[in-house]
Amino acid sequence: MLMNFTKSELFRVSRMKSAYVLPIIMIITVMFTSLMYMGVNKNVIGIEEEDLDNVSSSGLTVDDMSDSVELGFNAGSGISEDGTVEGEDEEEDKSFFGEGLWYNRSTDFMFYANVKGLDALLLLSIFVGLFCGAIHNTGMDKNNLLASGHKNTLYAARAITIGLYTLFFHFVTFAATILGVAIFGKSVRFVEGIGFVKYFVLSFILTYAFSMVIMLVGTFLKSQAAAITVGIILAAGVLTVLISFIDLFIKKVLKLEKINLANVTLTQRLSLLNYNSSTASIIRTLLVCAVVFTVVTLVHVFINRKRDLC
Repeated sequence: MLMNFTKSELFRVSRMKSAYVLPIIMIITVMFTSLMYMGVNKNVIGIEEEDLDNVSSSGLTVDDMSDSVELGFNAGSGISEDGTVEGEDEEEDKSFFGEGLWYNRSTDFMFYANVKGLDALLLLSIFVGLFCGAIHNTGMDKNNLLASGHKNTLYAARAITIGLYTLFFHFVTFAATILGVAIFGKSVRFVEGIGFVKYFVLSFILTYAFSMVIMLVGTFLKSQAAAITVGIILAAGVLTVLISFIDLFIKKVLKLEKINLANVTLTQRLSLLNYNSSTASIIRTLLVCAVVFTVVTLVHVFINRKRDLC
């Protein structure tokens, strides 16, 4: 039964135009990132590579964003009104295209930069919202379940389908990264070894957990628009920023310095995850994902028990 439901859901995905359009948008996004940081002459950027790395490694909390803004301001303050960088030799190459700040970076690093940008989360939110919205807009659950009544089995099939599409999207990002590096970078090379494999798997799990949250929103509210809107808000890191304000209140008013609620959100974990993440950070990431998967599943089971078929 599960296999038949899964095949049915995969066929439904294959008929969705968004299932093909969104990966194309992701490829374009990755190519633009590669062009911007690998193919645009670093002499016209007005920021040092070290500063860009610091901005890239920042998370989504208030403190992280404040540090990023400060770094960007410090970089911009070194640019004169005519566009030249103060203290820089006027004879340096000022052509627009050339070796960028990350021109010599490895493919591993560029994949990390593309994933932590959270663009995939935003696009997956749209897909999952459309995927779940079609269920309630057409009333297809009634047709699927009249014969069997296996609501939880159908939920499992949809969870598997979303997981497979999320994995496909992750590979699309990876393939686009390789293409971007091949076109705009020095060479396609991998230097992280097992670190890259761990990062690929962990970032996929985090992305899948995020997709399941959007699926829950769509199922609970029976609204395509609500699921997409919530997904976009979460992908933009708005929830993490709001929670970080709560963290600031707890630290400043309640004097509890060790509290950091923002670090247990999916988007913040994905923003902070890297190839050199400590074992404690990896365990924390897996625990956050486990809690999310458990809560989403339990809520879905509860909804299935209380809600009619249509």
